[in-house]
Amino acid sequence: MTIHTLFLLSLPLTILSETALLFFLIRRYFKIKTKAISSSHLLASGFFASFSTLPYLWFVLPVLIPSYTLYTIIGEPLIVIIETIIYRFTLNLNLKKSFTLSFLCNLFSFLLGKIVL
Repeated sequence: MTIHTLFLLSLPLTILSETALLFFLIRRYFKIKTKAISSSHLLASGFFASFSTLPYLWFVLPVLIPSYTLYTIIGEPLIVIIETIIYRFTLNLNLKKSFTLSFLCNLFSFLLGKIVL
């Protein structure tokens, strides 16, 4: 399987898994109601965060960091930081909540990708 095929399989898996977990964490863990953050706003934020970072993780960072181990050690935390900023501004959450969301969503999709792909 080529990297492009794997990416095309990983992108919807990442978007779906991270956005589903984002919904769960916002509604159940943080108990933020639809009045404060609409479901369509959550959907757009989850889609935007994953869709805007995954291509860089797959295609830009490997060119800059050829070692898979080093690339993972640097790339995954970098994506968490970027998505923390995205959630901070798109969902108007504080940094602690934004970081928690980003970290858990990325950990979940990373582990799911290791299991599924």
